[in-house]
Amino acid sequence: MAAANSIDLESDAQSIVGTRIFDAPRELVFSAWTDPKHLAQWWGPDGFTTTTSRFDFRPGATWRFVMHGPDGHDYENRITYEEVEAPRRLVYRHGDAAQGGFHVTVTFEEAGRGKTRLTMRMVFPSAAARDHVVKTYGAVQGLTDTVTRLGEHVAAVGTPDEPFVISRSFDAPRELVWKAWTERERLMQWFGPKGFTMKTAALDLRPGGTFHYCLQAPDGKEMWGRFVYREIVPPQRIVLIN
Repeated sequence: MAAANSIDLESDAQSIVGTRIFDAPRELVFSAWTDPKHLAQWWGPDGFTTTTSRFDFRPGATWRFVMHGPDGHDYENRITYEEVEAPRRLVYRHGDAAQGGFHVTVTFEEAGRGKTRLTMRMVFPSAAARDHVVKTYGAVQGLTDTVTRLGEHVAAVGTPDEPFVISRSFDAPRELVWKAWTERERLMQWFGPKGFTMKTAALDLRPGGTFHYCLQAPDGKEMWGRFVYREIVPPQRIVLIN
């Protein structure tokens, strides 16, 4: 079993240092930090989701993303990569120095067979800046939540289920099938099992937006559901999670 999170605020007044041992190989943990498909599954404190608008993983390039808080607020973020040494080390700047940005160094060490020790060091411009994010934004709890979610993610990825795939060809143009998936009035005519009707639907068709709906079964019972859109490429591809 992986060790508990360790947070160090004492060795350097300008830094927050988090350490955790994961019951997963180093290559997998490094991939979870460097692949936007992985990042979308775990990045951020409890209750947050993440939508990526740009991801260019190389020194000097950036990752731009929005964190969606459980309170409904969106938080724009930018990470600029400075050093990439796969699968051992990442160095990047989170945000801009003028706006309270900070430097981050993440190291990935083998910690026995199939285990990885991750150390994340966040260095702020001053001790006062560090204390501000700790007290005002709950940075310690946020870091603890985030690495805990990472642990849960790599554990799930390490024991994947068989994918469930449905494929069908339609005697209709692709643009029409796309509209059936993305226009509310069309979607309400067919979505759900046979015999079910869709009583209500709210579509916010954008990355980070939601599809919230209510289906009514033949016996009158209601079933509510919600999907979050991750990727939309008209008229080729939709990625969503529930």
